[in-house]
This record gives sequence, C-alpha cells and structure tokens, in this order.
Amino acid sequence: MADRVDFWRDYEDCVRHSGVPEGQIRWYLRWIEQFVRVFKGVALRDRSVADVTAFLDDLKADATLLPWQIEQARQALRILYRDLFGYDGRSMARDRGNMMRDRVTQPRQLDALHAPLLTDLRAAIRMRHYSPRTEQSYVGWVRRFIAFHDLQAPVSLGALHIRTFLNYLATEKGVASSTQNQALNAIVFLYIQVLNSDPGDFSDFTRAKTPIRKPRTLSREQVSVLLDTLTMPHNLMALLMYGAGLRIAECLALRVRDISFDEGTLHIYGKGAKERIAMLPPEAVDLLREQIEAARVFYEEDRRHDSGVEWSQCFVFSSCALAVDPATRTVERGHMTRNGVQVALKDAARRAGIVANVTPHCLRHSFAAHMLEDGTHIERIQELLGHARLSTTAIYAHPMNRPGAKPVNPLTRLRALMAEQE
Repeated sequence: MADRVDFWRDYEDCVRHSGVPEGQIRWYLRWIEQFVRVFKGVALRDRSVADVTAFLDDLKADATLLPWQIEQARQALRILYRDLFGYDGRSMARDRGNMMRDRVTQPRQLDALHAPLLTDLRAAIRMRHYSPRTEQSYVGWVRRFIAFHDLQAPVSLGALHIRTFLNYLATEKGVASSTQNQALNAIVFLYIQVLNSDPGDFSDFTRAKTPIRKPRTLSREQVSVLLDTLTMPHNLMALLMYGAGLRIAECLALRVRDISFDEGTLHIYGKGAKERIAMLPPEAVDLLREQIEAARVFYEEDRRHDSGVEWSQCFVFSSCALAVDPATRTVERGHMTRNGVQVALKDAARRAGIVANVTPHCLRHSFAAHMLEDGTHIERIQELLGHARLSTTAIYAHPMNRPGAKPVNPLTRLRALMAEQE
C-alpha cells in the first residue's frame, strides 16, 4: 500500500514540475488510472509502446472525447514514462532486463506480418458477440504471445510454446491467476476458433497463485452518505449497483426492454453471455422512470434522423453524443462511459469525506456483503450476482461478514477478564 501511495505522489510531483496547471493535475492522474485498468495485472513498467498506442487508439475511437482530451492523455503517458520511469522512445523499444520478454516492441512489424490473423481473430470474437473489452484483451494477449516467440506465426507453434509462455507469466512475471487465465483463454480461443487447430496438451503448465483478498466494501453509513452526495444519473447507477448487485458494465448496458416495473426485476446480460434476473430496488423506481424519459428524448431525436433503432432497444443511460461503433463502423448512440461513472464516484467520495477507494465494483461487493450480514443464504446471493461458482461468492463469507454477533478480539476478552478480577 505504501508503494502505491508513493507512486501516485511521485507521479503527481512529475506532472506539477512539467508545468501542468494545478487545476488540471487531477485529470492527468485520471488518465493514468484508466491506463492502469488496461491489461490489469501487468505492471506499468512492463508495458510496451504497443500498449500505449492501443490505449490511445481506443480513446480516439470514442466520439465523446475531444482532440484536446486525447492529447492530454498522451501527455500524461509521456510524463509517466519519460519523467517518472526515465524511458525514452528508444529505451522502451529495447528488450530491457526489467521489462517483459512478451512485450510487443515492434508493433508495426507484428501487425504487418500477422494482419490477416488478427483480423480473423477480431471477426471471430465479434461473431460471438463478446464485449469490446474482451476483444481488446484477447487481441492484446495473442499479440504478446506472438511477440514472446519472436514474431513466429501461431500456426507453427504448439503445446510446448503455449506452456512456455504460461509458465513465464507465472514464474518470472508473477502475474495473478486471473491474468494468466485471461492469457490462456485468448490463446485457446485463437487455436480452436480461428485456426481450427488442436493446440495439444499443455495442461501441466505452472499455475499462477490465486491471491486471497477480501473484497473491498463500504459500510452502510458510507453507502448512505455516498448516495446522498451523488446526483443524477450517477446516483441512480449507484443505487442499481448497490441495490441490485450489478457490475458497472451491466448497469450501463441496461436497455428499456430489460426493466419490468410490474415484477420489480431487471433482466441482466452478464459476463460470458450469461443471463440472470436481478432485483429492482423499490427506491430506484422513480429515478429509473425519470431516466427512461430522458432517454426517450434522445430516441425521438434519433428517430427524426431515421436511426432505425426500436424504443425497447434503447439504452437507459444513453450517451448524449453519437459515436462510431468500432465493430460495425456505423454512427450510433451508445451508452454513457464507465470512466464518467468512476470519476463521479471518486469525486462524490471525496466530497463526502470517505477515505476508502470507492469504485463501482465495491458497491457490488457491498451489496453481497450486506445481504450476507442480514442472513441471506449464500446460494441466493450467488444467483443474484450471477457467479458461475459458489466458491466465488464464498469470498464474501469472511468472518466479519457472517450473520449473527461479530467476533470479539481475544485481547479484548482478556482485558475484560482481567478487569473483572481486579
């Protein structure tokens, strides 16, 4: 934790010394926070020029961002790598000892050599209606796999090469198990769905360790203060994430058709194309009706321009700006961005005096933890959260979250006993 605090303090100092006006520094921090979330599990020092380029390309594809914002993000990354880490363009392109061997150090060469393969990979992902974030992740890991093996074509590689790469991630880079699984899924998808090839048996690869972390949650009082501080539409989003256990992506992707006011339910299309029914909190009903009416204004405006979108298909949290769909290259009205929600939550937490790092997902964590405290059966919580395995939900069954009396520290009991004897 101390290292993390030191990093952000050092980066903020670098931004300040580079001449950025005081009022703009927080936005530079926000760009780096967003960059951190890309390829989560891979350290910033281990990222490549290609990773930076891909991040900026994604920002350029977001029609809600203005050119000056893209340039601000570029400058934030330049300060990070040039001023804080001491890299220049040449040093980032070299195979430095403290950087990953699987770095894409020559992105143009890799893309030129394997353009048809990467195009087929993207097409296969989109055909299965995977999310844009999954596409970005899979393409990124396949590019890293190719770079790790000196730009060789995957069709010429096999089980041994896959095992070597996965072992490297676990033993040399020390990535989390979720990160290694992400790489594994991307590579298996490539071989089976794109190359129509059996990758062979590499099941004896070294598994990355699974860190056991208690989910970060807020107290009920903190949730209450946060909800009171937020304004529309972000307070409604927070109500749904905390009151229905929604992921941020599920909340933003809600469409008009997914809401049943009569039954008090939400039809959720979750990760891995899994569907579930979530609770619609009564406290959110009036605000949700209000938000739907706001979305209708955009729908009527788009209908005048022959958008062809049915009302039931419209996003509840419709974006105020049109954007280019990266898959179809057509101009459409999407939903609001997750970055906007994250910024709103952090800002509200700061104004409410909440020291904890408030993220959209900690509201979902709090939903599960508080329901467990209230005695809800863990299988029911698993169902509401959409977890495939009960073991995933069981992490909320931390001793401090179990229903009934809170455990008493033995030192407290000892002192109480000594006080009685005096």
